[in-house]
Amino acid sequence: MPMPQDTHYFFGANTAEGFASFRDDYLPPAERRRVCILKGGPGTGKSGLMRRVAEYAGAAGIPCAYYHCASDPESLDAVVFPTRGTAVVDGTAPHVVEAECPGAVEDYISFSPYWDSAAIGRRREEIEAVGGRMRSEFAAAGRYLSAAAALAANTLECALGGTSREALHRRGRALARRYIPAERRGGGRVMRTFLGAVTPEGRRFFDHTVTGLCERVVVLEDRLGLAPFVLAPVLSAARGAGLLAIAGHCPLNPKKLEHILLPELGVAFVSATPDHPMAAAGTRGVRTDHIPDKEYLSAHQSRLREDERRAARLVDSAVEALARAKTHHDRLEACYTPYMNFAGIDRLAEAVSEKVLG
Repeated sequence: MPMPQDTHYFFGANTAEGFASFRDDYLPPAERRRVCILKGGPGTGKSGLMRRVAEYAGAAGIPCAYYHCASDPESLDAVVFPTRGTAVVDGTAPHVVEAECPGAVEDYISFSPYWDSAAIGRRREEIEAVGGRMRSEFAAAGRYLSAAAALAANTLECALGGTSREALHRRGRALARRYIPAERRGGGRVMRTFLGAVTPEGRRFFDHTVTGLCERVVVLEDRLGLAPFVLAPVLSAARGAGLLAIAGHCPLNPKKLEHILLPELGVAFVSATPDHPMAAAGTRGVRTDHIPDKEYLSAHQSRLREDERRAARLVDSAVEALARAKTHHDRLEACYTPYMNFAGIDRLAEAVSEKVLG
């Protein structure tokens, strides 16, 4: 199934349920040829190694899927080469990845041979103290996001009082008939991922991944959270037609489907909210918030708007907590970086590149 160019996703997200990741979906298990799982501490060079491997791939014309870190979008958690069936993945917490077929498919790559344990050990008290403060800020961010998700759930429950799930499904079936071939081939695959995340820099969304893979974008204007009910029949039709569907999930509620990309058809269905508007050439708008009864929504308008404002403020507070967590993480990295043998890691990057690109 084609992935014609470089794409960008988040490997996980800071959600109302804590850190969540679809770490098993980066490649279908049957298509995995070689996966290198990196194990090491903060500031030890894992992201830099992955970036080097991606640069080697780019020079060779091999498409790369970049998976970014939601807690530091400039850092990488994985690089995947779908046309080769290979990947390099950061397997350390919070997105722990372990080998399912060690040796035959996965190789563990440890960074401990490249650090000075004695020097790092002299900073143990600092590492433990800063790590505790970082975890405390992540927990605070999670509580803010949980409260924001609860308000979003209230909004959805209120909106559903003015419409039926069947009306939403009908709209989704109409979209499927318009854009997806009716032929039932079966064998379709869903790749779950996060196209957006709540980060220390605010809400981030990889709209260039959407427009890079899909020429046509159907934007579901969705202030009320109704889009998943419209998207469910679209996803079902895509699977029935034997297509690859890239399913983008909500960074607040990872169980909630927000986006569907169908690269083989060049069409995407993207939920747009006040947090992540979507404006691109070739877009067509669908107002999901026009499906419920207008009089019903008008009667509840003030409540819905106030809950939306409250949820936005809570997400802003989560962003501030994540920014503080990143400050502590940067201090943790400074406890490791001076004691790393980066010349050795450069040689390691060449060896890893041979494994996954050769």
